[in-house]
Amino acid sequence: MLRFCVLLVTVFCLVVPSVCRAGIGDHPRLAVMPLIDQTTRSLGEEELGRVYNFINEELEFSQRFQLVTRDINDIKRALDELKFQQSGLVDPSTAARVGKFLGAEYIVLASVTGLSSNSRGKGRLVGHVSLRVVDVETAAIALAGRGTGRGDDTYETLENTVMDAMDGKRGILTLMQGGRR
Repeated sequence: MLRFCVLLVTVFCLVVPSVCRAGIGDHPRLAVMPLIDQTTRSLGEEELGRVYNFINEELEFSQRFQLVTRDINDIKRALDELKFQQSGLVDPSTAARVGKFLGAEYIVLASVTGLSSNSRGKGRLVGHVSLRVVDVETAAIALAGRGTGRGDDTYETLENTVMDAMDGKRGILTLMQGGRR
């Protein structure tokens, strides 16, 4: 009987935390990793920092997440402490370790995948952004969104692109509401 009670308590301790853990729809703790620039333009730190702040603000305004930290310097200190380099963050399992370290349940990996002049010659830029929300426990991609946007300058273009990656047809917030890819 004692063995059975010990076994029952052990199973309870292993199962309950995973069952009680917040799902993606239950205002989970979220950390946004620094943006990855995959463009041929080589975006500057200032541009990437402004877009990083914009992503954090939009996630906060959505009222669907609890942001662990909004300060990119906190994230960079965590990355330095764990001796990771930004180029390694494209791997969800590596990024999940950083998220755990920060106390997040999910992390956002954001990549600027394209930025080019409009082919119609109107002087407008076209941008592409990829957002992935990764579960830090399993390193599984819980949500993935892609966005395309246009603007007259780099920041306006990336801002519009991020909005599409969040709220557009293939955006992460749209998918959370049951939208289709």
